[in-house]
Amino acid sequence: MIPPAASRRASNSTGDGGARDGDRAISDVVGFVLVFALIVSVVAVVSLAGLGSLQSARDAGQTDNAERAMGILADNAADVYQRGAPSRATEISLDDAGMHLGEPVTVRVADAEGSVSFDESFSIRPLVYRGPDGTELVYSMGALFRVQDRGGVVVREWPGRVTGDRVAMPVVNTSSATGGAQSLASSTVLVRTVATNRSVVAEVTGFEEKWTVRIDSPRRELWFRTLDRRTGVDCDLPTGDDHVVCTMTGEPSALYLTETRIEVSIDR
Repeated sequence: MIPPAASRRASNSTGDGGARDGDRAISDVVGFVLVFALIVSVVAVVSLAGLGSLQSARDAGQTDNAERAMGILADNAADVYQRGAPSRATEISLDDAGMHLGEPVTVRVADAEGSVSFDESFSIRPLVYRGPDGTELVYSMGALFRVQDRGGVVVREWPGRVTGDRVAMPVVNTSSATGGAQSLASSTVLVRTVATNRSVVAEVTGFEEKWTVRIDSPRRELWFRTLDRRTGVDCDLPTGDDHVVCTMTGEPSALYLTETRIEVSIDR
């Protein structure tokens, strides 16, 4: 027969062990929950970072493809204003991007010293592709620009020529075929460029003057790059203004200024 005291001690010993086992079980559960929560958090962060990187890579790839398509459009437009083709059509895949005709860009060509009394201005609508990440590809006056938040790049140079005593300046005057704003965000669009008029605006020879070209455009820095790098051309970016002014420093004795008016339509 077990003495009462011994019986009580045995009972107390069993109770303490059960409490420790219970505490250990609770601790294990809490630890498991914390570890599981940590794993879920890490997976979520990695997944979000991975998705962001994948989306950025997708946007960059889409813009690169669009740049190639806009280069083809520039080649097709050159067929119209340089080689006399009546029209051309270019298919461009947009996906999540959009295409529209931008605000008018003003181009002014004048005699810097005023002795020839020559002053011509043109209003041109650039064709703008805008990607889902905000990157723009802009076709304007035969040039192609890539514009991003951190700056821009001249993808295709302006097609004019300045050689010694001669300036050949083609004005590629793009405008809306409908007469109004055109904007589409669709899977694929067809951009048509149709020549409506070709003219020699000026063919001036036998003088020694400085010619200036002024371009009013929100992309004036890119215009500065494509024009100022040419021999015999000196460009300036006036502070606080939205234009660039270039002077033909070589004093050319001949100016050949042409204008090709091209109507642009953007269709599905």
